Amino acid sequence: SASRDRFLESLNSLATTAVSPDDSDFWDELWKLPTTNSEVFSTFTPGLIRTIRSDQFNNLDTLFTQATAQMCQIVETPYSIYFDQALNCVRVLTRITPFLIEIDPNHSKIHTILSKQIDEMCFSVPAQKYTEALSGEDEDEPQPLALLVVHAAMHMLFLPQFTADYYDEEDFDDDESSDDEDSDRDLDGSKRALPAVEVSSKKGPKSPQSPDVSETKLSHQSPPTRGGKIPFSPKSKLNSPSSKPQGHPPPPPVDRNSNSISLAPSPSSLIWSPSALPGFIGNSSKKASNPENGYTPNRLEVLLLLLTLSSEPLFHTTTPPRYLPLLTSSSCPNAPLMFYSLLNTVLGYKPRSSSIPYGSAFGNQSEILTSSLHLLNVLLSYGEPCEILNKGVDEALKVSKEDTGNVYATLLLHLSSEDDMLFCCEGFIRLLNNAHLSLNTYLPLSLERLECFEEVLTLFWFFLRNESFKKFLLEVADVNKIVVPLCYLMLEENSNADMVRICTLILLKLTGEREFSVALNRPFNTHLPTSLPLFRGTHCDLLALTMCTKAQKSDDPSFIVILANVSPYMMSLSLVTSSKIMSLLKFYAERVFWKGSLEKVGWLVEVVNNIVQYQFSGNSAFVYACIRGKAVFERMNLSAQDVTEGWLKTERKLIAANKKHLLIAQPGEGFMEVINQTIHLATIDRLLGALAPKIDKFAVTSNGVVDEQDLLDYIKKQTLVGILPVPHAIIIRKYEGGSGEWLRCYLWGIVFLKVKWPVWDGGQIRLFKVNTE
Repeated sequence: SASRDRFLESLNSLATTAVSPDDSDFWDELWKLPTTNSEVFSTFTPGLIRTIRSDQFNNLDTLFTQATAQMCQIVETPYSIYFDQALNCVRVLTRITPFLIEIDPNHSKIHTILSKQIDEMCFSVPAQKYTEALSGEDEDEPQPLALLVVHAAMHMLFLPQFTADYYDEEDFDDDESSDDEDSDRDLDGSKRALPAVEVSSKKGPKSPQSPDVSETKLSHQSPPTRGGKIPFSPKSKLNSPSSKPQGHPPPPPVDRNSNSISLAPSPSSLIWSPSALPGFIGNSSKKASNPENGYTPNRLEVLLLLLTLSSEPLFHTTTPPRYLPLLTSSSCPNAPLMFYSLLNTVLGYKPRSSSIPYGSAFGNQSEILTSSLHLLNVLLSYGEPCEILNKGVDEALKVSKEDTGNVYATLLLHLSSEDDMLFCCEGFIRLLNNAHLSLNTYLPLSLERLECFEEVLTLFWFFLRNESFKKFLLEVADVNKIVVPLCYLMLEENSNADMVRICTLILLKLTGEREFSVALNRPFNTHLPTSLPLFRGTHCDLLALTMCTKAQKSDDPSFIVILANVSPYMMSLSLVTSSKIMSLLKFYAERVFWKGSLEKVGWLVEVVNNIVQYQFSGNSAFVYACIRGKAVFERMNLSAQDVTEGWLKTERKLIAANKKHLLIAQPGEGFMEVINQTIHLATIDRLLGALAPKIDKFAVTSNGVVDEQDLLDYIKKQTLVGILPVPHAIIIRKYEGGSGEWLRCYLWGIVFLKVKWPVWDGGQIRLFKVNTE
């Protein structure tokens, strides 16, 4: 198109010619050219950006400053006729920011010089202020451009008629507004200095009066002394009374002497809400910004810019990020609004269904779901929560202005109302169960299938930090509705190792709670499109079969630990599950001298001991499976001679297979003691000694033809009271570790692969290796 060609021509000029910041004709034309995201990414190539960065850095400096200036001005005077121009700025910043943060100062001397220039441009604070700011009325301290662009983007997420509906002055909560420092902050983090607005006692019109285009324009901005407050153009008449936008009331008064910041979203009517739901997570008592109003495309653009600004961990693995602290600070404007809005968008999302085949392919809204998940997970993964100053149940949370904690982690940690917990649990259940429900429809593709299960699982992992949420999930909600999709996603054919790992971490966390294991005994009646053998039983059977299937194909011991954690509470396992557990025990018992196998055998023996000791009466099928596999236990009663012979036999096999490194230490003094401390067979030996002869006798009396159900009924009538040893202590292994570097790599790997546009150059990423072949 003509606009695309003109845009490309302007970019080429930036790469070859030093363009003056005062060249209004050039800059005005650049920002006013109609563009799309695809045009910006296709014309503004990585090579072109790096050429401007190395050969014409002053042009890149002006470009960054100009884009920030335009965003700041549109926030101060939100006229709809300038929204396209503002979007151009957002797209350009999204495109060039990765090439500013990818620089490694230790790579070369040139990169060291570039890094210093970028630091001076984005993060340095000038000694002298820019003097043309709003006719000299601005008395705030200058702020770096990095802070201004972050705060401008945060304001643009809730800009009237751009990404949100208009709100009225009464939307502010009078009881909380006096403490709400957040809603009253300017783009630079200081008190907002909005243009004077005429607000009558009656409700004003719901749309602004557009100014006379012939007199007023968003002109180019001469760059201020670096880091200074972005001024309005002296040519602009946006402050004249005749052109003031109506229906955009000023923020509420603020106690400037307060040392705390309220984390209550204000005004709460700006929270994005896909449906009428209770609590701050979609307040039905106030009007809410509806995604059907056409704001979704603009929201996606701004969310992508914020995600791009947060992407320093992709390129700098040893140095702390600098944009993320700005985004997660309690002083970041509209942070509570964004937190609740993103939660609404994610957990209020309902996969589209249709009564016709392939009907879900029309009107798909999953892009805003994925973008919200990406940004929310990235923000929650950074830093530690803030310290709360007030502990009142009915009060808005308050934190210190000086607190450097993560405001989003703080808000997540303190979600506690029953309505919020119900909304969150239902949201996770709905999203995760889409994995198998979308494949179980009568009509093909009549239910939309989501493509963001990894992101939902990551968010669920962050939610488990909230003790109120975990307690509600285990004691009030049906936690089995989370277990079913977790097991399915672990067994799905196209599930990757990282998805299996995040599911495993979640189950490790949950199995540390007694309520979770008890809840698993509820009947399981769901059909899952997996390769699991058919069974009739409970959710214990589903979990046990899943863990056994994964444990036999992986060296990860977590699957067996999960099985050991829930085993004392398995009230009635099916014969299919019982046989699978015994098969797994036999598998590792035959490899007891392999590295890691001895510990797994010990845990599996613990599973058998727990079921026999604590749940004998309801597990006749499991007892029958143990008796059938008594040869496995007999081989475990090893003498010192048996150990030496078994070790040598295993060594010969492994040498033949070139796997000698898998052997454990050679048998010697103390080796038998290690085995005896790991494998405890006393309970099993007494079970077999008491019941095995009776089962043999029962078979003889039946002339060798025994119906399986008759045998199970016979075992049910038996008792081991006075036979089994004193009950051993139940050991529950709780997962207390963090996810650390792995989760960061996993999260950013998902973002890198799923973001719609080629934002980052894979060859420059240092957090993980990108295969560019």
